[in-house]
Amino acid sequence: MSRNDQFQQACEAWLRAALLFLQRVPSQPYYEDIDVTFDSEGRFATHPAGQKIDAMRLVVNNDKMLFSLPEFESVLDTVLRIPALSAVLCPDREGQPPNDRDYQHAMVASYISTLLVEYISAKQDLAFTLPIFEYLYQKLEEYIYDSEPITTKTIIHIRNLRSEVENVSIGDQVFLRRATYQEKKAALMMSRSGLAFPIYPETMLEIHHRLAPTVRLQAPEQQEVYEIANAVIFALRLIKSNPVELSTYYWDASDQPFRHKGGMGGSIFQMPHLYLDNPYILTSDDVDALAKLWPKAKKAYNKPELAMARTRLEGSYLRITLDDMLIDYWIGLEALFLPPDYTREMAEAVALAVSNYLGRTAESRRSIYHQVIESHKLRGKVVHGKQVEGNKLREMYTKTGDLLRRSLRQRIEEG
Repeated sequence: MSRNDQFQQACEAWLRAALLFLQRVPSQPYYEDIDVTFDSEGRFATHPAGQKIDAMRLVVNNDKMLFSLPEFESVLDTVLRIPALSAVLCPDREGQPPNDRDYQHAMVASYISTLLVEYISAKQDLAFTLPIFEYLYQKLEEYIYDSEPITTKTIIHIRNLRSEVENVSIGDQVFLRRATYQEKKAALMMSRSGLAFPIYPETMLEIHHRLAPTVRLQAPEQQEVYEIANAVIFALRLIKSNPVELSTYYWDASDQPFRHKGGMGGSIFQMPHLYLDNPYILTSDDVDALAKLWPKAKKAYNKPELAMARTRLEGSYLRITLDDMLIDYWIGLEALFLPPDYTREMAEAVALAVSNYLGRTAESRRSIYHQVIESHKLRGKVVHGKQVEGNKLREMYTKTGDLLRRSLRQRIEEG
């Protein structure tokens, strides 16, 4: 049941007139749709699925005429006459003179164009159908009149992460879940224009926010979102060495097309070669560890005493060569275990400190001690430009990185 019959009738009249106008447009923009099949190893295949109307382009290309129709003037006049509508769809600007007609026209048009774009996207032709209009109009009224706080989501693609768990809470209003088919398909359609490594999301970090209904177009506080996302990635890197990184962010109000989505950007595709045949598989045990670790990682993220070790560990994911990664790991270990002005024999001091810190038995302490000494010798050769056998370098890079991760993780868990 409509809460405002006048507004509903005005919107319906304009939508009918807009569709009739668009039917007379000589050429309409289309895009090539695809179907996609995915397998458990991260491979995919695309198949042509025919043409679909590009609703956004169609409306944008003709917006001047669409919003010059007399039926739109009736929509605008209705909004301006009814305070409950104008307060939401074209509110006065704080500290500014009263709204002029051009501003009011533009504000109301931004909402009504959403009605048309959503209608054409759903209908995929330009004929009027009452049920689709009524559904979308109901969503518009919910947006205008509902007074209950709503839940919105910031959704973040974590690149190279595959989860064995479908959907899990890892904190208060913080979730990890597998990407939906539509999310994966949309990412592929955006990335297939020239990327050497087409990518799609497999696992999403989802952060929920409760917003007052008066918050109409404002996205959640971005700083808090970044802090949570960075802490989750940092914790994942402490649990396993496989590469992961933050990718695209977007803000979404589910099932409410009139609460505009807001993009927050994301990282560039940093090191694609690192991801080939090296997925990060998140098990149920990993999820339990992550839920406990990331809140502590968030608190520790900017601690001065951990900053150098953290930035060197995270910076190692951007390196091209194992030599540079090994040097990053050693700078991190030195920052954790040596005083800032220490100038004596580093290898012995770090080896004793790391082995005593991580070792639980005399045998494990001896093993760690010898690993650190051997790693430092290899580091010295790398720094002085000497050739190192590839397999030996890879083995020592792996062991040294593991020691840095374990040390950082233990420091963070100790608080």
